Formats: sequence, C-alpha cells, structure tokens
Amino acid sequence: MPEFTEPRRRKAKPDKPAKKPKAPKAQKKSKLKAQKAQSTPKPPGERKFKQRRRQNMAIYYVMFFVVAVTIFSILSVTVLFNLEEIVVEGESIYTSEEIVAASGIREGINLLRFDTGTGRNRIIESLVYVDDVTIRKGFPNRVTITVAGAVEMVSIAHENHFYTISRNGRILETTRSASDNIAVYGFEAEEPVIGGYISSAEQRKTELVFTLIKTAEEAELFGIMDIDITDHLDIKMNYMNRITLHIGAGTDLEQKLRAAAEILENRIESNERGTLRLINPLEVVFSPE
Repeated sequence: MPEFTEPRRRKAKPDKPAKKPKAPKAQKKSKLKAQKAQSTPKPPGERKFKQRRRQNMAIYYVMFFVVAVTIFSILSVTVLFNLEEIVVEGESIYTSEEIVAASGIREGINLLRFDTGTGRNRIIESLVYVDDVTIRKGFPNRVTITVAGAVEMVSIAHENHFYTISRNGRILETTRSASDNIAVYGFEAEEPVIGGYISSAEQRKTELVFTLIKTAEEAELFGIMDIDITDHLDIKMNYMNRITLHIGAGTDLEQKLRAAAEILENRIESNERGTLRLINPLEVVFSPE
C-alpha cells in the first residue's frame, strides 16, 4: 500500500512595507538646492562685503541721529520755545506789570535757557509785600507767575519802633505804633531789615511767636492785643486790654488757649477785669481785680 505523504505547505511571505509616496520632482529639487547651499561655503569676499555693509548702515544711522539731535538743539534755543505770553496770578498790592518787570522776564527769551528760580528771587527781593512766588513754564511759549501777597500778622517791638511782620516772617515796614496788629514785646530782634525775615537773638522766640499766633487762631481765641515773651517760660497775653492771660511756659499751648477761649466766652462777664491763670490747663483760676 502506497505511503500517504502530506503535501508541503508554502511558507507565508512577510508583508512588504508600504512604499512611501514619492515627493514631487520640484520639491526634491528645492530640497537638494537647500542642502547644496548649506554645504557649499560662501566665498570670503561675499561675507566681508555683507559685514561691511551692515557696519556702514549702523554708522549712517548714528550719524543721522547725531545730526537730528544737533539740529533740534540749535532750533530749541534759537527759534523754538521763545516766550510769547506772560500770565500773572494771585493777589497782591502790585500790578501785573510791576511783577513782570521785577522778575526780569521778557517776551522773546527762550524757555529752555530761562531759570525760574532766578526770576522768583528777583521778585521777592524787589517787592517787599510779596510772601512767596511760583513761576511755571508752559511749553511751547508761555510762563505763569503766581504771587502770594504778604499778609500782616504781628508788630514786633524793637528799639522804640514796631516792625510789621507777615505771616511768612517777612519784615514789611517799620512804624511808631503797632497799628491794628498784635504787638509783641521781649522778642529781641536780631538786625531787622525791611524786606528781610525776622529772627530773634534767642532763636526759640522766633518760632514761639508764630506758634502762639497760629494756636490762638485754631482755638478761636480772638481779641489778643499784645504778647509779652520777655521770659519765654513766663508768657503773658493781653486780652481786650482787660484780662491778662498768664500762660507760663510754651508747653500744652493748645489746651491752655482752648481753655482760655471757652472761659472768656462763657464764664467771665464782658466788663470784668483780672488775670486768668493757665499755667496748669487742668486747674485754670481767674483772679478778678
């Protein structure tokens, strides 16, 4: 009996990898050109030419900038920003013309070359009844002068005269009487000069006078006729020429003067005379005459 032989089986062939789609010829050519350009070094002459060109362009830009700045600088101090309008603001006894003349400012000057501080000092030095001045530049061609007129505050006794002092401490004039101002005695003024600023040989008294006036106003204590600070530790104030306010030292001034204002308003008759002792603001004592 013939032998049975199993037929041979063919081995399965492995799947072939899918073929990549072919790139278009134009794309291949451009890619080859790019690779070739990268691999091919540029001639040294071409590289130097481009570097020199970039350097030249940078120099041109710098030169253009310098020329532009120079031209603008020349124009700004010759043609541009020349003053055409001067405005004067604020209250003062002086006219606008007097203030402008004192400042030295005139139309046609260049704003960039004009010093506002110099103009301010000229006004203050020339015009006594001015306490403060502000000068502002308004480009392209305007200047504004703001003036704070002097306001009389006290009259300080010195060598048989009274020196009228502004709220800013400026010496406005000298007279034989205190007029309607509060008279200050015992100040010991140091070389007072009209137009200058008041100061005491005993420095603490300079500040003390202004502090007393300011504190009295804040406490609404009106009617003070004169102040004696001969001894700064034993201050006395004259109220309406009938009540002496014995303040003592210049400490706790706010409490002392507020207590005085309340007592004078509500507890002392308008025709009474005497001394109101405020040395201790917690123990105020009134001694009638």
